[in-house]
Formats: sequence, structure tokens, C-alpha cells
Amino acid sequence: MPRRYDEHTEQVAFFDLAAKRSYGEGRLVDYLFAIPNAGTVGGRRGRIAGARRKAEGVRAGVPDIECFVPMAPYTGLHIEMKRVDGVPSDVSKAQREVMARLESQGRKCVVAFGVLDAWVKLCEYLKIKNGLGTT
Repeated sequence: MPRRYDEHTEQVAFFDLAAKRSYGEGRLVDYLFAIPNAGTVGGRRGRIAGARRKAEGVRAGVPDIECFVPMAPYTGLHIEMKRVDGVPSDVSKAQREVMARLESQGRKCVVAFGVLDAWVKLCEYLKIKNGLGTT
């Protein structure tokens, strides 16, 4: 039976690829970071943690990954990671609204379905070869 990958697994694999790739004056991973925007769930502890995170500035709808390299005409790239078997309707209203706001400020936003889709979209944005046998 094929293994089902969740968003966490896909994102970990994405950052692993980026850690292995040279870029600029280091590794590609040095130009990326994850946005800790997932809510906590379950019981009293989850509600308390969620309230603390909200007070710290964590907001629903913010894309999962940011690449802070400007590539004209954009000032950076945001990637919303979805499972490889996801569908466009998996993008929430809050995510669509935040991505539209980011794009209005000169950012590029993409939705990626799995690690390979995210990797190809990042490489296209940076205008580098993706190393997967496609350009």
C-alpha cells in the first residue's frame, strides 16, 4: 500500500532538498524559512497554546514557507504547502485572502501540492535548474 504523505512530511522533505542545494553564499535552505502558523488542537492545553500563539502574532492563512530572495518584479516568494493528493479547494478562505494581500504588496504566492511541486515552483521562481530532470 502506498504511503500517504501529509503536509508536515512534504514540508520536511522540501527543506531537506533545500539543505542539499548550493545557492548564493551558502545553501538554498539559508534563504528560506517556515512560518509556524498551524493551530494547536485538543483540550485546555491546546486552547491556551493557541491563545498564546495568537497574542504572539501568529495568524491564520499565512503561507507555510517564505523565500526572501527578491526576483523582479517580486520581493519574495510564499509557498502554501498542501498534500500531494490535495486539490485547489483545500486552500482556505483565510489563505486566499492573505495571499491576495501579500501579492498586492509585491510578493509572489503559490500553492504547491507536495514536495516536488513546491521544489519546481521554487526553482522556477529563482530561475535555477531543479535537478529533477525538468527545467
